[in-house]
Amino acid sequence: ALVFEAEPEEPDLMARPPRPAAAPLFSPAAMLWSLMQGAVALAAVAAVYVLAPASGLDEAQTRALAFAALVLAIVALILVNRLRAAALLRASGEGNRMLGLVLAGVAVMLAGVIGVPGLRGLFGFALPPLPWLGLPLAAAALVLTPLIQFLPKATLAATIIVAVLGLVDLSVLPRSWRYSRADFAAVAAT
Repeated sequence: ALVFEAEPEEPDLMARPPRPAAAPLFSPAAMLWSLMQGAVALAAVAAVYVLAPASGLDEAQTRALAFAALVLAIVALILVNRLRAAALLRASGEGNRMLGLVLAGVAVMLAGVIGVPGLRGLFGFALPPLPWLGLPLAAAALVLTPLIQFLPKATLAATIIVAVLGLVDLSVLPRSWRYSRADFAAVAAT
């Protein structure tokens, strides 16, 4: 709430006509967008909760990772919704200092709850293996995927090209030519 209360108002806020009294407070599109965001966040946290024990982590380690994924998913949702509305605010050059303070506070508290033995015990957490701490970050990144729309098209194109080039194996062409011309044609076509 602090982050959104400290959000600068849009420059044309007072110039806009009021919402009609009969209009719903939340449009169906806004409600659908919110439900989709919540479903993605739930899926990300659930994936952490399923993957961790399936990979041999105990209950307390899984609980710590799921808690971290939940906190980071909430932070990601704040960033996604703030940045969707921030396009107009960027033109005015105004920022939200409170956002930085809240994010820093969340990071310190999350690190304390997972990293400090006494606090870990209060929550019933156990320190997960260090590489596993990236899993909640990956879950939060999944929630942040709507931010891709803000990347320049050249960046997205380069990312796609690099990803696709990793899938292409040209060494199969000479082998398929030697094996069968029909197989070579099929491989070359696909």
